[in-house]
Amino acid sequence: GYIRSDYLALTEAPYENAASANSPKFFRLGKSTGVTPSAAALNGTSSNASGSAGVSVSGSAIVAEAKKYLGAPSVAGGASPSGFDCSGFVYYVLKNLGLSVSRTPAAQFVNIGTSVSKDNLQPGDLVFYPGDTHVGVFVGKDSNGDPLIIHCASSQNNVVLTGLQGFVSIGRPDCF
Repeated sequence: GYIRSDYLALTEAPYENAASANSPKFFRLGKSTGVTPSAAALNGTSSNASGSAGVSVSGSAIVAEAKKYLGAPSVAGGASPSGFDCSGFVYYVLKNLGLSVSRTPAAQFVNIGTSVSKDNLQPGDLVFYPGDTHVGVFVGKDSNGDPLIIHCASSQNNVVLTGLQGFVSIGRPDCF
């Protein structure tokens, strides 16, 4: 038999047994991601989404930094204003605020901080597509009360402000 995933709640990030012959690695969809968990993650505490000197950053600061790059081009593997991919955009924005995060969406999801529900979205939260294949930053709500995100959309060839369609997971950085 099997259990549908929508009946389950992930309470901690899955990883290899720390006593295994290999160094511990996070798993997604039954395969090792190759991402080594931080000591804090192995102990069930916070993530690596913090500055090297304990930087504290507000969600509004993350949003303000992200908005600076609206219109920047989409480039596969890009992580600078001359061209971003989705995770490179998030990586660049957070790095400019003194935060240290992973470079890929899957690693950003595993290491970002606290998982939150859609009802508890706050500006600066990171939002992810199913399978952590795409990432963006929650900005706030439009005049109709609909959620807005800023992300690098390859389908639109640049960094854009759009609705939340398709995003299913939310992570709140530990920095705020």
